[in-house]
Amino acid sequence: MPFTYKKDKILIFGGYSHENRGDHAMLGGMVHHLMQAIPDVQMIIYSTDPEKINGLFNAKIVWSPEVYFAICDKSFFKRLWFKKLFALALGVWFILNFIMFKTIGRCLIKNKASLGFYRQMLDAKALILSGGGYLNSIWSLNELYPKAFIVIAAILSGVPVVMRSQTIGPFIGRFDRFIAKLIFNSMSIIGLRDTAESKKSLHDLNIKKKEVFTGDDSLFLPLVNGDSLKEIFFKEKIPAGKKLIGVNFRNPGSYGSVCREVKIDLIAALLDKVASLRDAHIVFLPISYNTGDDDRVTAEKIQARMKLSEKTTLVANQYNPAEFKGLIGSVDIAIGISYHFLLFALSGRVPAVGLFPDEYYRRKNTGLFELYGIPSYCFSLEKADTPDAVINLINKLFKDSKDMRMLLDKKNVQMEEIRKPEWQMFIDYLKAANQH
Repeated sequence: MPFTYKKDKILIFGGYSHENRGDHAMLGGMVHHLMQAIPDVQMIIYSTDPEKINGLFNAKIVWSPEVYFAICDKSFFKRLWFKKLFALALGVWFILNFIMFKTIGRCLIKNKASLGFYRQMLDAKALILSGGGYLNSIWSLNELYPKAFIVIAAILSGVPVVMRSQTIGPFIGRFDRFIAKLIFNSMSIIGLRDTAESKKSLHDLNIKKKEVFTGDDSLFLPLVNGDSLKEIFFKEKIPAGKKLIGVNFRNPGSYGSVCREVKIDLIAALLDKVASLRDAHIVFLPISYNTGDDDRVTAEKIQARMKLSEKTTLVANQYNPAEFKGLIGSVDIAIGISYHFLLFALSGRVPAVGLFPDEYYRRKNTGLFELYGIPSYCFSLEKADTPDAVINLINKLFKDSKDMRMLLDKKNVQMEEIRKPEWQMFIDYLKAANQH
């Protein structure tokens, strides 16, 4: 008698292998949303480093089969296109073994993460590619290629694949465009967290699937209470009675050739100008604690170059996503590069200036500020070569703070009204998949 699979699990893949509170906030928000909407949902979250997120979410966390593909980035091939060919070959082998496992219950691959995924896929009712900005050529070997073959395994199993809260692109070269088209054409739902930039990427790939605006899943994250925030302010020695300017200057230079190092001296000079404003106090708010892009390291370098470093505070301790979101919502103005830093500010009614050092962050941040109808408040970091222009903008935000907060209130309400039916459609789809 053939074995009957339960088909009762939702498999979740994303970029959840790093010490980044923005990524954690997205996952936490989505888990919270799904558990409220589908109380009996069984979720399995995949990570290439489960220890980084164990205990953070009320869901099973397991090793991702993406670890099987890690050898591609570390292979002896020096040319990137050789590495990509290797990834394609490895992916084909991964799928052939999945077909073998699906057919006879065993295969030649002995990688435990892959074998676990094979078993779980046969019990899956849906697969979610959750929010982030990882579907692009910057993360091709780490994210784009592995996820393509994970999606293929789902399609071969008759498991629907949906996507939430994505910023898509850029895609450079034939290989990456081919893989991207394969992924997007396999989606039952393409959920975007911005409109113009990601839609353009889909259009450039000639993707005909309908996309929906789901916003960012981190917005589902419950807020921390006021008493907890007071304790954090006291612990971090953030002064009261000052105009608090929250800043975050992510240094994406380690991401690859597409991304640029931020200019520490330029930012230090800019923040000296900001610190010279009356009653101003700068608060560095780290959101990433990864080795390659630790916001605390960048903040310390900036502080060391500033003349008015005594008018700054670096939040030194690590906090959970809800606490971090609350911290950003407590400042008067936000200036930064990190997408989630800026999102938490704008969604928390905090006037913000968004900066970007390269194409990767341009797509993410301009898309966000366009959603809020304030694109002129987001510009290239190169413009900070003329600090006076930035200072004038900050002074304008202080002067028009009340009007800006009213505008952000209005935009937040409008976007929630747009998102609500899309969220419900997403939930209805998963519930229907649950009945198969």
